[in-house]
Amino acid sequence: MGRAAFLAQQQRFDVVVIGAGATGCAVARDAALRGLSVLLLDRDDIAAGTSSGSSRMIHGGLRYLMRGQLGLVRECLNERAILCRIAPHLVRRAPFVIALSRPAWREKWPVRFGLALARWLSAGAEAPATVIGHDALAQLLPAVASERLFGGLQFEDCVTRDGRLCLEVALGARDAGATVATYVEALGIELHDGRAVGIRVRDCLDGDEAMIACRVVVQTLGPWTGSLDIGGEGNAPRVAPARGTHLAVPAFVPADTVLAALHPVDGRYVWAVGMDRYTWLGTTDESQPDDPDRCRPSDKEIAYLLTWLANYTHAPMDRVFLARAALRPLVHGAGRSRDFRCGFSDAGVLVVAGGKITTARAMAEEAVDRIVASPALDGVTARPCSTASVALPGAPPVPMDEWVARHRQVPLPAELQHHLLFRYGRKAPEIFARIAEDARLGAPLHPERPEVLAEIDHAVEHEWARTLSDIMWRRTELAFTADNGLAAVPLVVARMGRLLGWTPLEAQRQRLRYEAEIDAAVSPLGHRVPVTPAPVPVAL
Repeated sequence: MGRAAFLAQQQRFDVVVIGAGATGCAVARDAALRGLSVLLLDRDDIAAGTSSGSSRMIHGGLRYLMRGQLGLVRECLNERAILCRIAPHLVRRAPFVIALSRPAWREKWPVRFGLALARWLSAGAEAPATVIGHDALAQLLPAVASERLFGGLQFEDCVTRDGRLCLEVALGARDAGATVATYVEALGIELHDGRAVGIRVRDCLDGDEAMIACRVVVQTLGPWTGSLDIGGEGNAPRVAPARGTHLAVPAFVPADTVLAALHPVDGRYVWAVGMDRYTWLGTTDESQPDDPDRCRPSDKEIAYLLTWLANYTHAPMDRVFLARAALRPLVHGAGRSRDFRCGFSDAGVLVVAGGKITTARAMAEEAVDRIVASPALDGVTARPCSTASVALPGAPPVPMDEWVARHRQVPLPAELQHHLLFRYGRKAPEIFARIAEDARLGAPLHPERPEVLAEIDHAVEHEWARTLSDIMWRRTELAFTADNGLAAVPLVVARMGRLLGWTPLEAQRQRLRYEAEIDAAVSPLGHRVPVTPAPVPVAL
């Protein structure tokens, strides 16, 4: 029996959520924690779209302050505090530096005022910003072209691994009782007397189709909002997607450190976020009027970011790893605001649009409040929202410093320990145990990355990894290397093929799909990197 048919044979779900990005995962977790029966599905992987292409900051929103959006800033600050509490292994406080170039030194006072206002909105929870001079800036960020800078303003905000955070929220939904089905596409809404009573789905892996009954359908499709007939617009919001492009470049900002500086052309801030062994640079802001599936970085956007890079760093231009574009699902008619809206269609489909990864939990709370109050759930008992207090599955039972200290005696290299503890948190000992049982699973997947073979097993068995792309882009960061992880592909394909029973033809198809994705991310940069395949162990 196929997955679609199996799902169709389950009891009628209270809620079916279409779209497993940040918002959809948060809605599914909230509804499941309230005791509702929930199905979360997506035609692709968890966070395969916008939610793994963000700027990777969980921040208070300095630019929103400059626009006078005080309510949004207050909400961001509150949600950031919640995420630090329920996911301390994935959302961490980090030094942020706003660089001040000599022509733009007057920016110091407006920015300091904005940061002081943020501190007031957080009821004093924010530490005050400090002014750092040229020498201190050069010491903190030695790879930055500090000779062109006057100094900077340093404050604290938060960074995250966006795709990983969404995955943990989905895992939290599953732990609360939700059913999660990736690579299952919603083909349409099933109506009875003009009201939504289910959805027609197709399993993207085997082509099986079925109808799944439910009380409420929730659409959280982000920039794809409007691609599915919802039975009359009603009060459902529409979106006007805006494209943002990022570049992955060799590390010039230390890990978990963020640099922002004005672009020399238009005066917009560009952010450089230090990741593990690379820097994530962006973003741009362009309208995307056509098909979201055709979202690609433009030559103009790439040139824009390279101009910033040349102005503020000495990073070589021929070493850009990749360019990636993603779409912000801005609410139609709201300008560039990151506010969100939710409303029911004429057929009773709840559409949630707008927002950002920082506020996804709050969006979900409002959406599920509306679901619980809808006539479709008459007679169904739901508990109050608890998502602000229930930790995500990987959150350790003690503070992160203590959690790290408890595992210092694990016989693994310190860098690998740190990587696993801050990626998997409470689940890291499961990876340690796999390696202790079979030392071959501690083999690195790529010379430029800390990920090891045991992580593939864990991702396939516990985290819905079904394709090579799932592993390369979202369960690991192998794609964000000089060769885009292509040297690791033979090893990853061999391991996944064994775990998932791939035929040689399927293994080849997986390789070709990933290579096409990399070509789309690299070809706009005008270069490709030669590949030296990693040796594949005889026994995997």
